Amino acid sequence: MDAADRALAIESLVAGQTYDMVADLCELAPHRFAGSPGDQATVHYLTNAMQKMNLANVAAETFPFRAWERGSTRLEILGERNRTLDALALAGSHSAAIEGKLVDAGYGTEEEFEALGGAANGGIVLLRNGSPTWMKRYMYRGEKAVRAGRFGAVGMLLMNMEMGMLPLAGSRGFEPDQQLPAASVSYENGMALVRRLQTDGSVRLRLRMQHRLYDAHASNVIGDLRGRAWPDQYIVLGAHYDSHDIAPGAIDDAAGVAIAMEIARLLGQTELGVGRSVRVVAFGAEEMGLFGSHAYVAAHEAETDQIDFMLNLDCAGRPGGKTLTIHAWPALRDIMRGIASEIIDLDYTDWISSTHSDHFPFLLAGVPTATLTGGIREGDHGHFMHTPADTLDKVNAEHLQAEALRVARAILRLSWVADWPARRRTPAAVKQVLEDAGLLREMAHEGRYPFGD
Repeated sequence: MDAADRALAIESLVAGQTYDMVADLCELAPHRFAGSPGDQATVHYLTNAMQKMNLANVAAETFPFRAWERGSTRLEILGERNRTLDALALAGSHSAAIEGKLVDAGYGTEEEFEALGGAANGGIVLLRNGSPTWMKRYMYRGEKAVRAGRFGAVGMLLMNMEMGMLPLAGSRGFEPDQQLPAASVSYENGMALVRRLQTDGSVRLRLRMQHRLYDAHASNVIGDLRGRAWPDQYIVLGAHYDSHDIAPGAIDDAAGVAIAMEIARLLGQTELGVGRSVRVVAFGAEEMGLFGSHAYVAAHEAETDQIDFMLNLDCAGRPGGKTLTIHAWPALRDIMRGIASEIIDLDYTDWISSTHSDHFPFLLAGVPTATLTGGIREGDHGHFMHTPADTLDKVNAEHLQAEALRVARAILRLSWVADWPARRRTPAAVKQVLEDAGLLREMAHEGRYPFGD
């Protein structure tokens, strides 16, 4: 293993290719939004790249999904001091022309809506992105949209809490019947609405949107690095290649795809090789609702028992040390503790970090999953994700390559664990884990409760 580590380090230092691939993905098209020409160009690029790396079983697996094409969005403050504010429709929003009173509903928690005493009914609610400090979990915008509709709102405005005149892109949510028109505004424009409400006491808004929903296809791009000891058992390295339609998506998630590809390339250069097969999956249509990862799990249901581990690399490659966050898998703790002790700047923890990224369909299928997470540090441009500023200049070649090497060493060790201790969960066990984590209620709020009861 020491010799393999040295070989990986030398190959990474001398011939690392992570940044070059991020640059290629960002330069292919203005964006890689699912269903767009940039999406199709990326599938072709990744397929060719995997073939040049001599990965086995390279394929682009196509799946249907409900696509969305951005049109126009116009937000107006009505009255004597009429004013137009820049706003950005949340992906998946239907065309609409609505008017309503502005209602400040804070972060959009159940408690905040209840405290309004019915004032949200018939209004356009302004909601802050993220969660209040007292809440122990992240509150997804889809949950906010469903709750706003339940309390009678006719529209929703999501305010970015980061400065810089940057409205947020993002899908409206997972509920297909949710018709609530939803758009985002920058922090500055959101605060302008708050001030107007404070000074005037009552503000009336008009929101008009023209967008198109249509049936389309996207793809998952797959390639295998064959294992030498247990070739029919897999570690899946996943990252989504699509971006939103307002930026090239360098951080989210060209970086993750390039790191996954570089890990496979590095491991393929070692004399030791990998024990289990390592499958790289570049998922399509993640930003519209995890369509690609759900499609992959459904299409490969017969081989799910062969997946020993799935690691999701969403928004990887940012500065500083990282944590392998395993998702409620006590059986993996000793292995992860040992790996973390051997790799500088790599730690581990055990909790379910998110239900809104490509590991989650695997988790629902009972597969042991993990994400690569890390805190925000100086120089981290993570707050530019889902904004027009998610561009190539926000990533750093040294950080990207360090991440690829760090994770490659971890995957190498995982691939050679002879007696794999984590077994696939039953649906009942999955449900219990989600309930213990307090996530079932969140999923029910969003209209995506995964169990039939």
